Amino acid sequence: MRKLLIFITILFLLPIANAQIFAEVAVKDDEISQEFNDIFFNKWLNNESIIYVMMPIQNDFANEWMKKYNASYPSIYFDGGYRIVKNSNEINNAIQDCMERNKILKVETKAEWLACPCVRGLDIVTKIKNNGNNTYEGILRVYVVEINSRWKNDGGERYHFSFLEFADVKNVELKPGEEITTSVIWDTKHHYPDIYTNGKNNVAAIAVVFNRKTGYVDGVASSLPSNISPYISIVYPKNDHVYIFGREIFKAWKTIIIGGINVRIEAWDDHGIKKIELYKDGEFAGLLDKNEFRWDERGAHSIDVIAYDDIQSSSDHMEALIL
Repeated sequence: MRKLLIFITILFLLPIANAQIFAEVAVKDDEISQEFNDIFFNKWLNNESIIYVMMPIQNDFANEWMKKYNASYPSIYFDGGYRIVKNSNEINNAIQDCMERNKILKVETKAEWLACPCVRGLDIVTKIKNNGNNTYEGILRVYVVEINSRWKNDGGERYHFSFLEFADVKNVELKPGEEITTSVIWDTKHHYPDIYTNGKNNVAAIAVVFNRKTGYVDGVASSLPSNISPYISIVYPKNDHVYIFGREIFKAWKTIIIGGINVRIEAWDDHGIKKIELYKDGEFAGLLDKNEFRWDERGAHSIDVIAYDDIQSSSDHMEALIL
């Protein structure tokens, strides 16, 4: 398992025409999905010209949208299906093909949480400019994504940039050289009320314009919070598995550990992690200075790990029967 990640500075992806591509990654609980999750997140960390959304099978909204592609899991749909990839060794070639496409739109988007007490939600403003010579007809889709997802893959890692739902879907039409501005307020209370109180800095907006005739993407841009919530995940052991002397045996109805286990975690933050706290059965057990610790108390127990940056925190929780 990879070492504890502490990422100090992340460069924002600038919405420049013809420079960015868009990927929708349909994933489920398997090793290939885990590999896709790692590959795309590392590309984002390295500031490559790609904007992506994970479409976890656990999310009904994601599954409904993936029906558009008659999607199989796992698979990757680049630029609205311009390239479809099912194996990791095809990813770089598909990215190169999409980078060579002539995207005639310039898209910019900005998302800010409303401060007015009478109106709540994420205010998303998108600008679209037609740099082509003909009238453009397209469909704007505004994706709302959770940077550090509430859903995990089978490897115990949280997904990154995981789809929540669409904030807006509308037809757009632009004459040559025309620029339009559109806005929408995404209210969390309908499907994700926890975000408004606990997860504002963990949400990003992605504006994507699909060509109404071809279905392919002609422009994309993202808006990220200025300070992203820390990421922390218990990656070993996994929930609902049986372990004997640290070795995974099979999937079960709950987490059962025989003979104790070395727990492994992963964490990162865009401004650097300040500290990680460990709690056992709700009681503070100390600060972690590495990504592994021993868990061997007998009986039914729980652990919590909390990662802090300068202004906020995130946590992960696990319960297990230890024999």
